[in-house]
Amino acid sequence: MRKLAAALAVAGAAAGAFGVAAPANASTNPYDPDEICGSNYHNIDHHDFKTGYGSLMATTYLEYNGSTDCVVTLNRTGILEKWDTGATIQVSGKSAVTDRDDYTYYAGPVRGYAPGVCIKWGGHFDEQNWTSDWSHCR
Repeated sequence: MRKLAAALAVAGAAAGAFGVAAPANASTNPYDPDEICGSNYHNIDHHDFKTGYGSLMATTYLEYNGSTDCVVTLNRTGILEKWDTGATIQVSGKSAVTDRDDYTYYAGPVRGYAPGVCIKWGGHFDEQNWTSDWSHCR
C-alpha cells in the first residue's frame, strides 16, 4: 500500500504542477482473465483489492472451463510497473499451488482439477492477501 500511495502522490503532484487533472486510469491492463486461463474459461467469482479510500488496485478472478478451475490476479491500478502480485488455488486434500512475484500485469494462471471436492482460491497484491473459505464444491 505504501508503494501505491507514493505512486499516486507523485502522479497527483505532477498533475497539480501543470494545472491538469490526473487521469483516473492513465494506462489499462490489456489482459483479460478468460484469455489468460485459456480456451473455454469463464469467470465464476472474483475478489477486489482496494485502497483504504476505495480505489481499485487489483482483482483476483476464479475462472472455470467445466472441469478445471483457474485463478489469476490482474493489476487494476493504471500504474503499469512491477507490483508484488500473487494467485493461489488449493484443491481439498492437496497442497496449494501459488504464483507470486513482482509482475506488471498479472500473476497466474494457477489451475486445479477438483471434481467432487471443494477449493480455496485467493490472491495477493502489494501488501494485501485474501483467501476464500472452502467453496465451489462440485
